[in-house]
Amino acid sequence: MKSQIITAGLFLLIVNGLSAQYEFYNNNATVHIGNTATLFVKGSFTNAGTTPLFDNNGTLQITGNIQNSQVFSNHKGSLVLQGNAVQTVNGTAAWRCQHLTINNGNTLHLNTPLEVSGTAQFISGIVTTLSKDHPLLFTATGNHSSASDQSHVNGFVVKLGTGVFSYPVGDGIKLQKIDINSSINSNGMRVQYLPSDAGILPFGPGGAGANLLKYYNEAEHWNVEPLGTATGKLTLYWDDYNNAGIASIADVRVAHKTNTHWLNEDATAVSGTIFAGSVTSGTISNWSPFTLGSISSNSTLPLVWISFQGRLTANKNAQLNWSVNEYQVAGYSVEKSTDGRSFKTIAQLQGKGDGTNSYSFLDHSLEEEPVFYKIKQTDQDGRFSYSPAIQLRPFTVSNSQPVVYPNPFNAGFTVTTNKAEKLRLLGSDGKLLQQYQLQAGTNYLPAATLCRGHYLLQFENGKIIQVTKQ
Repeated sequence: MKSQIITAGLFLLIVNGLSAQYEFYNNNATVHIGNTATLFVKGSFTNAGTTPLFDNNGTLQITGNIQNSQVFSNHKGSLVLQGNAVQTVNGTAAWRCQHLTINNGNTLHLNTPLEVSGTAQFISGIVTTLSKDHPLLFTATGNHSSASDQSHVNGFVVKLGTGVFSYPVGDGIKLQKIDINSSINSNGMRVQYLPSDAGILPFGPGGAGANLLKYYNEAEHWNVEPLGTATGKLTLYWDDYNNAGIASIADVRVAHKTNTHWLNEDATAVSGTIFAGSVTSGTISNWSPFTLGSISSNSTLPLVWISFQGRLTANKNAQLNWSVNEYQVAGYSVEKSTDGRSFKTIAQLQGKGDGTNSYSFLDHSLEEEPVFYKIKQTDQDGRFSYSPAIQLRPFTVSNSQPVVYPNPFNAGFTVTTNKAEKLRLLGSDGKLLQQYQLQAGTNYLPAATLCRGHYLLQFENGKIIQVTKQ
């Protein structure tokens, strides 16, 4: 193969053809990009062979995928990923660069590590890293800028070195960063954000804080895993995304899940309001999942109802089913209303004990008008919380048109349909965000993790209903 040396200016490579893939294929050739030069590939870039003959001191700009099998000895040059469709970084070896620009209105998938020693600039597009072995990795000198809801990492981020680093992680919808100030970090710290419950355990002593926790946030957590020995403090942030229930910022603590307990890792610094703020832990040397915690009954933090469904049976009874993660729950009250405002208790059920449990109730006294149901959960210490309300419409047993309630919604909404079917939740741009399996009847769909705005519900028959998150 011949050598290609690009010393300055812009080198534009566009491969045209009706059926051929656009591709720059380097098979053990020497490719050198000078420090003022740019190689623009409108298509994919394959760097084959085992000898590191690709030398980028300038800028490599790609609209397609990367396939790399060469082991780079250092981090050099700039990589700009600016496709309009999904881009992937693949190969048997990590791709190393000094600077990285992510400007893809779609998604960037990492199937091999992508390492940055300079600055990663997040302009547009979500970086998805499904495997902990294929992270976006920042070296000791690496950092980033401009991470946002529109552009962040949905998956794993690794940082080498000590000092303060803000991990640009989220769930593909919302940026939910976490800061770690490391005084010791021997081999790197790996972080992932998950909008889910880290798991129920009793509250116990042993953390940096003096008081036992009374609550932890069941709606989200961060997995923080050192790849060697690490010591430092971390800062968690809260906003209107998965963080309802804070009555006073003085109640907030960093909650740390170990193998046996949830620990209070203290609050050495707290700032903000009950709507948005941050809390910094004490010094930590043992790492695992973290989330917001509370030491007060006033700040309960979100309780996650796994599901709440209602349906009309063939003989026009109301069948209610719900599942919840329980901890020290005394029981449940089923409440009913005909106007959605004034509810009365129609049944009481005893709690089954700590863990994930399911319940059901059959209401035989169903009126010939729309009715509303909600579940009141009462804890052993007398505190209580409510499920979202769902609506059942008797006429929908024979009605083929789905009904969405409420719309606009806040924490979630119900979809009533007369058959089991799949439902697709789309963004206003038509991008698939979530897929649900509906049962015949009324299905409650939690949506607290969605940002405010307009969304589309697409049913199997092609019908589309626009819904709005307040």
